Amino acid sequence: FLTDRNSLKDQAYRAFSAFDATERVVVDKDVVARGEHLVGKVFFANYQNLDEVVEGRKLFKHFPPDFFGLVVVDECHRSGFGDWFGVLDHFGASYQLGLTATPREIDSRRELTDAESRRDTYTYFGDPAYTYSLKQAIEDGYLVPYLLDERITNLDDEGYVGPDGRRYTTSNFERDIRLPDRTKVIAEDLWQLLGKYRLRDEKTIVFCVDDTHAAFMAAELRRLSGDPDYAARITRSERNSHQLERNFAEVGRAKPRAAVTVDLLSTGFDAPDVKNIVFARPLRSSILYKQMKGRGTRLCEDIDKRYFTIFDYTGAANLEDAEFDGHPANTQKPATAKRPPRGETGKPVEKRLDEGVSVFITQSERYVCLADGRKIPFDEYREQSKTVIRGIAPVTVDDLLQIWIDKGARKDLRVELKDRDVHVAAFRHFFGLVATDDVDVLAKVGFELTRVPTRSDRVARFWDQDEQWLTSRVSEQATRDADRIKTKFWQTSLDHYSLYGIDDLERGATYSAPQFSRQFGSFSSLLARYGGAEVLKADLEAVKAHLYVPMVA
Repeated sequence: FLTDRNSLKDQAYRAFSAFDATERVVVDKDVVARGEHLVGKVFFANYQNLDEVVEGRKLFKHFPPDFFGLVVVDECHRSGFGDWFGVLDHFGASYQLGLTATPREIDSRRELTDAESRRDTYTYFGDPAYTYSLKQAIEDGYLVPYLLDERITNLDDEGYVGPDGRRYTTSNFERDIRLPDRTKVIAEDLWQLLGKYRLRDEKTIVFCVDDTHAAFMAAELRRLSGDPDYAARITRSERNSHQLERNFAEVGRAKPRAAVTVDLLSTGFDAPDVKNIVFARPLRSSILYKQMKGRGTRLCEDIDKRYFTIFDYTGAANLEDAEFDGHPANTQKPATAKRPPRGETGKPVEKRLDEGVSVFITQSERYVCLADGRKIPFDEYREQSKTVIRGIAPVTVDDLLQIWIDKGARKDLRVELKDRDVHVAAFRHFFGLVATDDVDVLAKVGFELTRVPTRSDRVARFWDQDEQWLTSRVSEQATRDADRIKTKFWQTSLDHYSLYGIDDLERGATYSAPQFSRQFGSFSSLLARYGGAEVLKADLEAVKAHLYVPMVA
């Protein structure tokens, strides 16, 4: 199993845990020097390690050319470059299986050179043996779709003419000229958006132009958050970059919350709870764009992640494939040699620094990006979704609420909405309706409501107007408050609904949670005290009918 990064090699080693540790061999200089490299079943190595020398020979030449029956080449679109190809050439007798989400195809009307053919994924490996598209992975529930916020500053929109008389554009910023005021404005705008959408505590990866740009961006995010550990630059120049990577990859509340990098985290890095991807650097490579975007596509049940958001300040999303699934291949023109500017000596060029520049956001557009590749402006998406919702509940909000009350009808509604690309998560994000029931989000879209209630608003109305109805239904009107077991049960249940929604109240496992077991014992004990499962289920249906009534926030 051949990789080009330690993180990929380590992930592969863990993924093959069905094999005993004695059957898995990580190839490096020490293993070869000890003569232990020929005993095992599955071998893991990096190109860089295999290129090292032991006893006058490169590591890979310590294996006979026909030693492996199968060579798996991870990220195979990068496998044909320079000396690395010597590894594949040496094991040419083996069956070679390439893995990549971003196959490379060189666009040329002439015959490709040998070097170009090696870099062309289709020329070297042939047609794909198996393709699993991003679209299919999203539809199957393995990956998540994304929302796109495009933000453009006045400098990126109009260009910037420096005191030297030269006009600079987005492609020059932070490469040829430092503009700290622009970086500061981008950081402040990002911080404001993260707050608006309640995403500040979610994990964020910011892609910057170079190490210096990343350092300044990280410093700005720390300043804005007031937390010295909130953001960290994670680049190759950081001595503790591996530890920072591990901290950031840990699912949960570990810090930093924002990883600011150049391209270190663009591939081979798995942090499934990342919910924000930020482009503060322009891109020309669709392969690199897809890899960077891919850091956000991982599903994460631990945080109930159903989508992620791209904040694009440089037009990087213009590289989005119309097909959204990596096929047809990322087409690239063959590289041509560039002549160095006259007088260039190979010494680093000091970049111009301009400060005191007026920077502000001039353009913004929000998109919903669907699994089939459509990138739809939010207002247009809202109108399309409104048509779908009104087709389901054509007259009043109450029609929609009646569907929602019934568990089976609600499930069918969600399937229909998904099939017709109506995603509640997108509207919840853009409207900032974090604590609102899904059905009220749908009502806002379908019936153009100015305000909708939160789940807590629904519970408050229930106790204000329907408490007497409930105590009558459960026959506790004449019971002392301290002995009203069923009423207390519904108080606890509706508090739970306020936080997690109605689906949780329809799952038996919910009632084994601490807030229930502390008051009512085990679930079986609760059922016995309540009068049986059928009585509880009937009361739940009645409570839902009183909970889901038309109301104004």
